[in-house]
Amino acid sequence: MPRSRVFSFADPDAYQEKVRASQAAILTLDRGEFRAALTQIDLDRIWMQWGFDNLPRIARTTIDPERAVLMFIADSEQASSQLGGGELRGDNIAVFGRGSTNIV
Repeated sequence: MPRSRVFSFADPDAYQEKVRASQAAILTLDRGEFRAALTQIDLDRIWMQWGFDNLPRIARTTIDPERAVLMFIADSEQASSQLGGGELRGDNIAVFGRGSTNIV
């Protein structure tokens, strides 16, 4: 059955615990009030997830061994992001294999 959930966060630890299909560890790189949002949509065999956080950060993720993850920039106005030493631009899709560990 399809369903969706929306979360808001003021704490990076609470945010990283809700990111699904991975174990995430987020380290913020700047001072300031942390804000994040996470939207999750479930469609039978496909999970979709959109996240936003406001402070510069490094995140280390280990993907669930039962899932593969696709990552892309969904907003044409969004700046590119650093991804594992490379750049993720609006015209790229990153694929993370089952059980892989990544820096985003």
